[in-house]
Amino acid sequence: MAEVFDAVSRREGVFFLHNAAGFVDEHKASGKRLDLLSIVQKMKDTVTFHIVGSEKDQFEPRQVKLAKERLSKYGVDIRVILADI
Repeated sequence: MAEVFDAVSRREGVFFLHNAAGFVDEHKASGKRLDLLSIVQKMKDTVTFHIVGSEKDQFEPRQVKLAKERLSKYGVDIRVILADI
């Protein structure tokens, strides 16, 4: 446990955990406002959108696939970084 606490408390990790704990509730409460599809639809003529994901992240490949399905027709630049880290 001491090793876990030591690792988490580096680089403001405990502060991050505290702030991240409210993410799900915030996302549920603000889901419509945070919906990228509606933002792209409204602003596609005035803003250039780029989405970048990493193949190393366990969630991003799925999110990038969904973004491509929903946003490609609006000209959104969507890329996956293939990094050997």
